[in-house]
Amino acid sequence: MADKPSASVSRVAIYARQSILEDQGIEQQLADCRKAVEERGWRVFDEFIDNKVSGSKERGAATQWAKMLQAYDDGLFDVLMIDRPDRFSRRLTDLLDVRETRDVRVVSARGGVDTDHGDVQLGIQVVLAKNEVREKTIRAKRYAVERHKQGHPNAGGGPHGYRWVPAANRDPQTQARYEIDEDEAEDVRFIFSEFLADPDKQASMKQIARALNDKGRRTRRGTKWGASTIRRMLMNPYYAGLLPPSRPYDGSGSHHYNNLDLENCITGAWEPIITEEQLRAARGKLSLVKPNHDGTARKWLLPGLATCGKCGGPVRSSIGTQRVRDKATGKRVAVDDYHAYRCATIGNGCFQRAGDIIDEFISQVVIERLATADLADLLAIDDGPDFEALFAKQKALDGREGEIALMIARGQLNREAAEPALEEIRQEQETVKNELARAVKQDPLAELAGVDDVEAWWNASTLARQRAIVGKLMDVVIHPIGGGRRTTAKNIAETVEIRWKD
Repeated sequence: MADKPSASVSRVAIYARQSILEDQGIEQQLADCRKAVEERGWRVFDEFIDNKVSGSKERGAATQWAKMLQAYDDGLFDVLMIDRPDRFSRRLTDLLDVRETRDVRVVSARGGVDTDHGDVQLGIQVVLAKNEVREKTIRAKRYAVERHKQGHPNAGGGPHGYRWVPAANRDPQTQARYEIDEDEAEDVRFIFSEFLADPDKQASMKQIARALNDKGRRTRRGTKWGASTIRRMLMNPYYAGLLPPSRPYDGSGSHHYNNLDLENCITGAWEPIITEEQLRAARGKLSLVKPNHDGTARKWLLPGLATCGKCGGPVRSSIGTQRVRDKATGKRVAVDDYHAYRCATIGNGCFQRAGDIIDEFISQVVIERLATADLADLLAIDDGPDFEALFAKQKALDGREGEIALMIARGQLNREAAEPALEEIRQEQETVKNELARAVKQDPLAELAGVDDVEAWWNASTLARQRAIVGKLMDVVIHPIGGGRRTTAKNIAETVEIRWKD
């Protein structure tokens, strides 16, 4: 034990600890300890605070506990003041470290502990605190099992699209721990809708991430979207209102969503954002696709879709270069890069042409076609549902639900009396959603049945969705324009040929 200088007034170190990060609890402990020090005529040397530090586990060198012990070893204080013994520790090894190894005098502001009169009281209370933790752990495990049976998830913030509901704010009927965050839920619906509409599994995840980033959308952490994040969300059963089995983590990877059997899930006690059918379809598409972090997603509309009008070969994207003239001297002083399409035939190819104006031209043609065509003639699903009727029914159901909600808010209708009608509406809405989800999965144009502004819908779609629609509707043939000529709005229709598919 280190030699300590004598003092007429005891020098006191205050130690405060709690397992959760809450300043109010720490401040209360400090207030009690300071009052006890003042009443005894002692003086405070320093205060050591461990906020969000367990008293049941070993405390490392970076904690204030370790710094407090070092201060005693350096002879800087004589007495350790604590609020209560359970704030001191819940481990007998800590008690031995303080009393047997160092012989620190421990006094509690509450609990009647002063080791100058013996260690029995402190030892008993530490043992009781240790047993209390064990009992709480047993109770928590039992509660977790019952909670899981009722479809409730473990405590936490919830996946993107949901927010955690504190106990005081939960619905008294469902006690749901998750509620939908509509702003984030739009990202979830967008991800599933776009992924299921595109046949190119790996590329579409990158395209979806790029589209979200271009819109200024961010993950909950404030980071940009990536394909790996999109993949995890597409595999996540929580979005379909399914709760995975609760099992202790064993490091085997069996808890990863990729290895999860949906048949082992139970219905969760929260509202789904997507349908179970959408989840199963997404997981089915991804089952044979390994994550790829090195590939590149398509950046332009027509690579791999268009062909050369001269040789029939494929058209690929390229980077064109154009020298810029200095206005003062007339000299070409810089190189301006631009998006271009080129014939990919071995050799020099048949052409290279500016790509932006071609993409814009094709987009306008598609928008005009979709805005004026009979959707039933474009859809290729045999024996499929009447999409326009489904969307009309969806709007009608939403209207009925809104009317009932308004009557309840005005006091014109009792909530209990309205519940049967609301439940019937919910069941019908679920049926309509399932039908529409199946349709969109089979045909990227099915969603158009409920769209009033085709141009806005097209501009908001991902590039993957746009490419799927171009591939479904037409074959694009790009012809050489001739040396020295530039693609313009006037000549583009003459040199970019569209062959409509049946």
